[in-house]
Parts: sequence; C-alpha cells; structure tokens
Amino acid sequence: MKVSTTNTYDYQSVLFNKLVSSNKTTEVKSTQDMTIEEYKAYIDDKISKIPFHVSHRKIKEYLTISDEGYWAMKEDPEYEKWVLNHIRENRSVDMSFMTNNPSYLSGEDYEFIGGTKESCHGEGYNNWDSRIKKRCEEKEAERKRQREKQIRKARKRALDKQYFLKQEGIRDLYKRIANKRKEYSRYLNESSLKKEKAERPKSINVTAIRSYESSFVMDMIREMDKIGNV
Repeated sequence: MKVSTTNTYDYQSVLFNKLVSSNKTTEVKSTQDMTIEEYKAYIDDKISKIPFHVSHRKIKEYLTISDEGYWAMKEDPEYEKWVLNHIRENRSVDMSFMTNNPSYLSGEDYEFIGGTKESCHGEGYNNWDSRIKKRCEEKEAERKRQREKQIRKARKRALDKQYFLKQEGIRDLYKRIANKRKEYSRYLNESSLKKEKAERPKSINVTAIRSYESSFVMDMIREMDKIGNV
C-alpha cells in the first residue's frame, strides 16, 4: 500500500535512470516497451502530480494499485486514462462543507485500483472531536433559548400594553357611565317636576322615561363592546 500526498516525489529521475540503456541511449521507451517496474514508476509519477483540492488538507489518501491494475493499464491505454481521470476527480471534490467544521479533525480516504473498473472501489473514514461538536451543539441550543426568551419578552410587552389600554378603556367607560347616570337622574328629576306641574296624561311621561332607560341601556352595551375589542 502506498500513500499519495500533494508533495511530488521525483519519480522522473528514477525512471530516467532505468530507461537509459547500457549503450547510453537516452530515448524514452513507450509504455508498451516498458517493463512492469518501469511502468509502475511511470504511473506513480503521473499520479503524484495530480493535485488535491485545498479542502482535502485534513484528509489523507491511501491509494493501492494491484499488480493486475498496473498490467491492465499498461496493456490498455483507455483503462489507464480512466484510472487517472478517476483519481483526478476524487481529488478535485470540494470537501469544505465537512473539513471547515470546527469539530472535524481528520479523514482517511482509501482507494483501490484493480484490473477492471468493476474491481475498483474506495471508502472513507472521518474523525470528529465529540467535545467540540458537543460545545457547538450547546452553543446552538443556548442561542435557541435566547431567541425564545426574547420572543416571550416581546409577547409579554405586547400583552402588557394591551392590558394597559384595556384598563384605560374600562376607566374611561366608568366615567362615561357615571356621566350618563347623572344625566339620567337629572332627566328623571326634571320629568318628575314637570309631571307635578303639567296637565298631560301620565302615560306620556312613563313612555318617555322607559324610552330613555332603553337608550341608556343600549349605550352601555355599546360601550362595553368597545372595551371588549381593545
């Protein structure tokens, strides 16, 4: 198993030395003409130069290529291209949503390259600081409690204001009722005096008084309805 990192190892010089023949010929071989060891060095050099997305700074990649995988890539240029693109895509994924989390410590990404596409697979493991995660959750819970507390205070202020307005309305109603009672009493007194002096049927005064009483009662009902809507 070999570990790949963003640091480029100088495979090229090793490959160059291996490809130099005994008669000092410096012409580089094609992949088809390479030995399997030369081809491994060639592929490893290509892989080492594939960059990682900056969000992978906390993630360690463990890349394993089986002998069957090397042979398959050497014999099939299309498979070689697919493997390199597969590695390139994995390393270019933006993992910021996870690695930027304060409670994220590190990760391991295990990739296996076999002799066929179907045999290739990978899996990852992530390490989290449960204490930091718990503190973040506690802070979020505290922020939620503070928001709820502010909402309760705002509701209480609204209810207090509504209660105050209602009490003001009730006091004002009592004043209006008292004034109407005074007017009603004055009306009854005046009606009694007129009744003693006037020479008109008694039924007229009784009807007028009852009409005024009904009007007074309806006024009170309307006033109470206003208070109920405050």
